[in-house]
Amino acid sequence: MQLAAGLSLAVTLSALLLYVGHFFKPDFGSDDAVLNLLAEAMHAQGRLLPRGWVTNNGDLMVPSGALLIAPLLTGWPNGFGVHAFASIVLSLALLAAAGWLLRLARLSWTAVAVALTVLASGFAYQFTIMVFGQTTYMWWPAGFLAGAALLVAHDRSVRCPSQERRRRIWPLVGVAALVGGIAFANPGRVAVMMVLPLYAFERTLAAARTVRPADASWLRRLSPASAASLTLIGAWCAALLGYRTVFALGIASTHHAVSDLRLTDWPGVLEHVRIFANGWFDYLGGSSRGFEQRPWEPLMRTLRTLLAVALTSVAVLELRDWKRHADPLRRALLVAFFAALLPVLALFVLFDPLAQPSSVSLRYFSVAFFILAMLGAWRIDDALGSVTRCGAGALIVACVLIAAGTVYRMIPFGQTFWTTRASPTMNLAQTLQREGLSWGYATWWNAGATTVLSDGAVRVHPIALTPQLLHAYPAMVDRAWYRPDAHVGPTFLALADEQAQPEQLAFLEARLGPAVRTIDEAGYRIQVYDRNIAADLTCLDPADPLEAALDASDFSALRIVSAALAERPAGHRGPAGLRVRIRNGTARTIGSAGAHPVTIGVHLSDADGRPAAYDWLHAPLDCPLAPGEERVVGFMLPDAPAGPHRITIDLVQEGVAWFADKGADTITLPLETP
Repeated sequence: MQLAAGLSLAVTLSALLLYVGHFFKPDFGSDDAVLNLLAEAMHAQGRLLPRGWVTNNGDLMVPSGALLIAPLLTGWPNGFGVHAFASIVLSLALLAAAGWLLRLARLSWTAVAVALTVLASGFAYQFTIMVFGQTTYMWWPAGFLAGAALLVAHDRSVRCPSQERRRRIWPLVGVAALVGGIAFANPGRVAVMMVLPLYAFERTLAAARTVRPADASWLRRLSPASAASLTLIGAWCAALLGYRTVFALGIASTHHAVSDLRLTDWPGVLEHVRIFANGWFDYLGGSSRGFEQRPWEPLMRTLRTLLAVALTSVAVLELRDWKRHADPLRRALLVAFFAALLPVLALFVLFDPLAQPSSVSLRYFSVAFFILAMLGAWRIDDALGSVTRCGAGALIVACVLIAAGTVYRMIPFGQTFWTTRASPTMNLAQTLQREGLSWGYATWWNAGATTVLSDGAVRVHPIALTPQLLHAYPAMVDRAWYRPDAHVGPTFLALADEQAQPEQLAFLEARLGPAVRTIDEAGYRIQVYDRNIAADLTCLDPADPLEAALDASDFSALRIVSAALAERPAGHRGPAGLRVRIRNGTARTIGSAGAHPVTIGVHLSDADGRPAAYDWLHAPLDCPLAPGEERVVGFMLPDAPAGPHRITIDLVQEGVAWFADKGADTITLPLETP
């Protein structure tokens, strides 16, 4: 059995490292690539928190894999290779922390090897990508496992009065550094995901060595009354103070999306429970995502689901046998499991928008999943004490199946062993390089990944795009990417085929004008422009609000230079697009923010000039106009009845006056609605 367990671990670990180091490339996405881009900013600026970088959901992303990638950029291109290196190192560190804790528990090598095999299998496709490939979600389980091991080392030193004082101190120093470093990234999230389970773990360990009155309350038992518990709380508080300070000083900025929690209603609670119930087994291995067409998938999914059921049953059996187990470490892990599971589950069920329709949102339970595998090692160790031939055979078969399933999921076995399948972003990167295009924009999933997969030869920056919106993406970006002077020369906009619909193309024609070249290849429509289209994006940080009425002279100095209807793309029968050129001849910045913003107003009349809708449209200036600046603003007109019409374009300062009423000129255009 020991040999089978060892070989299974070797095979599973090899498959995992081959996957994150090479075969992960087609699955590499922009959520993964953002570590490379952050590392690039760290390397270029020589700062842990680069200026201009906007994070997401309050996460500073320090620590992260970017810290490993940044030093390598001195002599290594910022591509998939450096990300793979970081993934390999951090995956090994995570598994090493798990192995360290299990060995401190004095479990048999066979039980340890089986538990590590289960962890190295990556459970499911999504779990493997997020924890081992992306590495973003490995910090909480790694921090818990390493922190728990340090707390065990400290606990044992306290139990031994003859132990040197410094041997008691060093584990606490390690705990403080670990908790403080990881919590600095996002104290609120880390408090729930990692610190609370560690605290519950430490309190349970402490209760096993402390004689208390039988009637001691749970509040007393949970109160911080040891050096270890005070260290945990103190390190977290220090991290919180540092975190708040960097935001207060403007060193860091963030965008809130999933972290903007809102209490849901009763139907939402039921939906979140359904997502959790369906996703639990999927995320522990039951999902077939990415393998639906493989011939052996029904069998492999059944086996993975059986493993998920077995892992889940571990928690039930451990709870049932709570009073039978005298091992304080085992009991502490079970308490930590519920401390990791229940608070996150409460947030998941009661609030929006944590629970997503895909089981991918089960990533927030990563620490609980890891603890389940650790507790499973105790169940295996118990069984090994009285194992029969049948039991030994079943364990060997289980190890072989886990290893085989891992190889099945992670190694593609193409025409040659090192062959990987092509991904859309890999194809896009190759097309852009071949066409000599080096700077452009795409929606999130196609942007950062394409940049990294081209080793930085092509810079593709993320945008938010809808038929009514073309916006600089607000999170995980560098503000400098969207400065119009950041690149001089042609730029491109890459649209996936499903985005290149007539309605979307009509909006882009209105907003950006005609492309000088269009490339349809590799599942994308690439529109090339003769300028940097960053000037046409909605500003990342609009500023300069107008709080008072303009001066009388400003109504003539700020004027419409020209206006034209945008060309309708083939197949588009919806509203027309309008492009208006505006010149700011005033001495102030003019924008569409504040109590009295300036907007572009459009009046609708019939073909004979009779008014049909006076306040037909008020279109904002997507970015402020600086003094002396002239810019084209493009937008879509509202729906109009079929037939001929006229539109009159004017400027309006909201709450003050139409510019025409102050003597400014307007422009009238015919509008034919099909």
